[in-house]
Amino acid sequence: LLKMLLYGDESDEEYFNAKSLVVKHFSFFSNSEIKNIYDYLENHCIRKYNMNAADNDFLRENLDNSKFLVKHKIIFIDGYLRDVDYKNIGTTAIFLRDFDFAREFIEVYREVLLPEFRISAYSFLLAYFYAATKKYNKALVALNDVVFTNHTYYTGAKLIQMRIYYVLDEAEALYSLADAFRLYLKRNQQLSEIQKKNYLNFIIVCRKAFKLKEQKGYITKAKYASEAEKLQLSFQKATPVASKIWLKEVIDELMP
Repeated sequence: LLKMLLYGDESDEEYFNAKSLVVKHFSFFSNSEIKNIYDYLENHCIRKYNMNAADNDFLRENLDNSKFLVKHKIIFIDGYLRDVDYKNIGTTAIFLRDFDFAREFIEVYREVLLPEFRISAYSFLLAYFYAATKKYNKALVALNDVVFTNHTYYTGAKLIQMRIYYVLDEAEALYSLADAFRLYLKRNQQLSEIQKKNYLNFIIVCRKAFKLKEQKGYITKAKYASEAEKLQLSFQKATPVASKIWLKEVIDELMP
């Protein structure tokens, strides 16, 4: 681990050595020691992924590490899996299109969530899975069971809904939700300013993209090209922005 910290930016050799050693000698460590070791491994993965977000190799590494920690119940607390870990592992698997694992994980580990979070966490992750696999109506039904116990459930659910309304061309629903979402962000006292900006930028860009989508075929090619260029510029300036990869895909589809 020390070698990984010293030389990790230059090479990943010591990361893989450390990972191999802890798996091989797993039985020699306490759960807290293993959790501590994997925290170092996770930090390396996150740092390397942030250095090149276009490459998902270290995101897959992080998911692989999470699978190990869940399998051996290293991150369980008093026999329960935290809903935040459940959501993070599930959404990462879905993002990486590891759908077989994601579907099994969602069902199997719902039973070890704290009872007060079980329904919301399960329904949220199920909705995320259905949206990713283009079963949009099922996703919307699943979201009905999400109780907004904190802002992470609310903001996450609204992002999923807006993305679905965009794909389904539900203009009235999308604009209405965008206005309600914006008002929520304005009034919420729990979210930091950077978090609010993250979601507000998503709302702004998503609305602009949908408006351009609606206009396609009704304005001149020159006008459309001009508006598409403005949208592209707006997206590039939107930092930070939630669901950035999805927005980029949407905008690329709109480019003339």
